[in-house]
Amino acid sequence: MEQNTPDAGDPVGEIKRERGVGAQNRYGRRGRDQCGGVSASLTNPSNPSTALQAQTAGTGRAIEATIDNTSNASPAVSATTNGTGAGVSASTTGTGPALAVDGIATFSRSGLATVAGTSKTLAQTVTITGVALTSSSLILATPQGVVPAIAIVQGVVPDVSGSSFVIHLNKAIEVSLNIAWFVVG
Repeated sequence: MEQNTPDAGDPVGEIKRERGVGAQNRYGRRGRDQCGGVSASLTNPSNPSTALQAQTAGTGRAIEATIDNTSNASPAVSATTNGTGAGVSASTTGTGPALAVDGIATFSRSGLATVAGTSKTLAQTVTITGVALTSSSLILATPQGVVPAIAIVQGVVPDVSGSSFVIHLNKAIEVSLNIAWFVVG
């Protein structure tokens, strides 16, 4: 793998290295392109090459991202795709986990729904809408409280085309009960 280093005579420190069709790598310092680090882009949509690769044979990380500004709300690493592949793919061929999260994790397809029963109007279901589902989606639902002798989740019925699902309790209840839900796949 070639190393890109800035040319001491170049105030921007931009080096272009073509590898593959439409490939361009830049090592930058603050300057004309406002690139504060390393930037890589592929401009040819049919180019199968990796835009940026990091590899180490040592014991440290191949890539580390840190933000030292406590008022910065941006993620240290961000990945987006408008293709059909995953935004982020993590894998391991060793015995360690493919993904390790230390801290709070948030998921766009999770939430809290309420089976809203009252003494006048009993309730046994709650419908969650606006959630992208596939025929292979798994929906987990767990009560977040105790209603003696009755409040257990009996089942979840997905409506893939309607982007919704219904959580059913085993009996109608006369109190409100929160149900945590999480969709995988």
